[in-house]
Amino acid sequence: MLMEWNSHAYVLYGAIYDETIYTDGHRDYAIRKLLLFDPNATAANRETAFDRQKDDWSKVEGFLFLKATLQ
Repeated sequence: MLMEWNSHAYVLYGAIYDETIYTDGHRDYAIRKLLLFDPNATAANRETAFDRQKDDWSKVEGFLFLKATLQ
């Protein structure tokens, strides 16, 4: 999945989230951080994270889901 944030494209490679399990078996998930990889950055700056409590959601311009299959 690709994420465009602050006019820059990142590869989303993971997420940090909380899981709440209720007594009836229902589960809720809340994403805390999206783990991002910048393939165009230098080696020292390739990994970053979008923190939902610190970063501005209005600066996320979009997501691209890509699925490829071999036949």
